[in-house]
Amino acid sequence: MAWGRKIAPRPAFGAGVTMGKEIELKFLVRDLGKVKNRLLELGAEEIHPRHFERNLLFDDSSGSVKNRGGILRLRQSGDKAILTVKLPPESPSDEAKVRQEFQVEVSDFEEAKRLLKALGFEPWGGYEKYREEFRLGGAIVALDEMPFGDFVEIEGDLDEIKAVARSLGLDLGKRILRGYPNLVASAKEILGLDLSFLSFDGRRWKVDWEKLGIEPADLDH
Repeated sequence: MAWGRKIAPRPAFGAGVTMGKEIELKFLVRDLGKVKNRLLELGAEEIHPRHFERNLLFDDSSGSVKNRGGILRLRQSGDKAILTVKLPPESPSDEAKVRQEFQVEVSDFEEAKRLLKALGFEPWGGYEKYREEFRLGGAIVALDEMPFGDFVEIEGDLDEIKAVARSLGLDLGKRILRGYPNLVASAKEILGLDLSFLSFDGRRWKVDWEKLGIEPADLDH
């Protein structure tokens, strides 16, 4: 297949503030290994090897960030830390999740936490994740291992996202428009967990996603 234009990936650990429009789709999958193999068969370029991430979500005492549909996230991966602000999603769409995003690398994760607290923001939740990223044509494909399931996240232009999803054998009709904070909250509710931070903790949680109308999207499993 001839892929569209090449784009530079949004840097995971870049210097300075980056901003832009985030357009993405997520898919729940049964077999992340098969998706990775398919990416390699298609000539995808690995841009970030598999790595561990710790994500903390912040809000003020009135819940102004969540109430507006925004996200304030501090992410730690190795000795790197990224502060991200995601504005509320743009006009509702049943095709993709679209929102403005700003992010900046910070020198110290713990210092960034203290800074956010000094500004009146406290961590209200969070989650762990293993992620591996690839570039295929004009899209960035993330393979995400979460404590409650495996997901594929595709980001880029909508047409490119759809083309890549089809090439990976993913059913577009089973796309997920929720972000991970929302999925984490839903997983905790389904599992009956009274936890603010969802970690692997030596285990993987089995979630009945069909209760939320979410089904695995890998067609050829």
